[in-house]
Amino acid sequence: MIGMILRRSFIALSVFIFYAFILEQILAGLARWKLEGAGRFLLLEVSDMLTPVPAFLGRLDEASYTRSLSLVSEHVWLTLLYTLVFWGVSLLVFRKRDL
Repeated sequence: MIGMILRRSFIALSVFIFYAFILEQILAGLARWKLEGAGRFLLLEVSDMLTPVPAFLGRLDEASYTRSLSLVSEHVWLTLLYTLVFWGVSLLVFRKRDL
C-alpha cells in the first residue's frame, strides 16, 4: 500500500523499513510500558504474535505460554481486519487515480 501511495519503490521500501525496524519497536515498547500492553495492537506486532514462542525454550512459564496461546485467535481477527482496511484503502487509491 505504501508503494501505491508514494509511487516510488525505493522510498516506499525505505518508509516500510523505517517503520518496521525503528518506529514500531519504539511505539510498541512505549505502549507496553505506559499503556499496559496496548503495543500488541500495532500493525506488525499483531502478525508477529500469531506464532507464540514455543514452550520448550525453558524460559517461559506455563501461565505466560497459555496466555499467548489464548491470544492467537484475537490476533488472527486483528490481522484480517488490518488486511481488509489496507485492501479498502488500496482500492480507493486505485479508483481515485483511475488506473
